[in-house]
Amino acid sequence: MPLLKTATRSEDLLEYLFYLRLVPDGWTIEQRREFFTALNRAATFEGARDYQRSLNMIRAEMNEKLSAAERDAVAPLIAEASQAAVPLSSGPQIFVRDWKVEELQAVLDRVGHGRSFEAGRQAFAGAQCVLCHRMGQSGGLVGPDLTAVGSRFNRRDMLDSILNPSRVIDDKFRNTVFTLKDGTSVVGMIEREDGKAVVVRTNPLVAQTTTVPVANIVSREVSPVSPMPPGLINVLSQTQILDLLAYLESGGDPKHPDFAPAP
Repeated sequence: MPLLKTATRSEDLLEYLFYLRLVPDGWTIEQRREFFTALNRAATFEGARDYQRSLNMIRAEMNEKLSAAERDAVAPLIAEASQAAVPLSSGPQIFVRDWKVEELQAVLDRVGHGRSFEAGRQAFAGAQCVLCHRMGQSGGLVGPDLTAVGSRFNRRDMLDSILNPSRVIDDKFRNTVFTLKDGTSVVGMIEREDGKAVVVRTNPLVAQTTTVPVANIVSREVSPVSPMPPGLINVLSQTQILDLLAYLESGGDPKHPDFAPAP
């Protein structure tokens, strides 16, 4: 418990939480509070693709072990985690335009000033980026973390990656195509495999997986198609797209120069 309170790395927090969940009894009320406080803190850190999923598993397992008195004591911490996990509401989406890089390139200089942080944040949700990508301390983890994307790519490259996601694909997030003996195929990310079967997540947004027996596989190859569908920003106006690019460029920082008033 002392190590848990002082841990500053996501790897350490996850390890301590993982093993402490196995302690069946002997907990004090204060130790339960410290555990859930650390669990909430760990959720704000960055980690690998399974990091948040592991924390959710630990949280669910510990919730089941709480006595009535312990549950009352940690209720505010559980509520805090639930509130933080709720994604932005994007609302109903309506097709606006089949946007192309060329028609937006001429206005990319407008990203650098007078943009709206809140509108960019809402566009991040409206274009469904928030479901798969993390920005700061919120968002999904099934795609690359976008917090520092603005330091690695210029505005045109970010726009091109959004509109043409299959042009450049991070190897860690590529799908694999399995061709089976019956002529069918299974496409998705490999969760795990051994000599007998391969477990494939065909939809990154759901927990359900598909188990493919190795004996049924004829071939496997890396998919040239990104798991991210094209055209996600076709539900946004030009102004919303510029606000979204500013939000990405800022790394989720509302004090970034992109949000300063236009000169």
